[in-house]
Amino acid sequence: MIIFRADASPQIGTGHVMRCLTLAQIFRKYGEHSVFVMCMIAPPIRNRLKSEGFEIRELNCVPGSVDDAKQTILVSKDVSAAWIVLDGYHFDATYQRLIKELGSNLLLIEEFQ
Repeated sequence: MIIFRADASPQIGTGHVMRCLTLAQIFRKYGEHSVFVMCMIAPPIRNRLKSEGFEIRELNCVPGSVDDAKQTILVSKDVSAAWIVLDGYHFDATYQRLIKELGSNLLLIEEFQ
């Protein structure tokens, strides 16, 4: 199981989620299941992920916060995720450390500007 933690609102993030969607589609071909974990999700993105058959877990928190990391960890434990993929600008060193302390494999997608 792979968790994709990315957000998409009308103002930000659509590219992050679409990049994760592409990875999830590829992983699916190899038998891996994916769950999208999101604090912000624009309706067109929700519809696209659902039409592709992916599970979405919505969090109630500020993106990138300690609470966000804790809720993501809870979802990770619930689905027995082997990997957590982070794609977004708000996943700072503290967030990453909390995820790593979980013991899951972590993949951070970064953009260089």
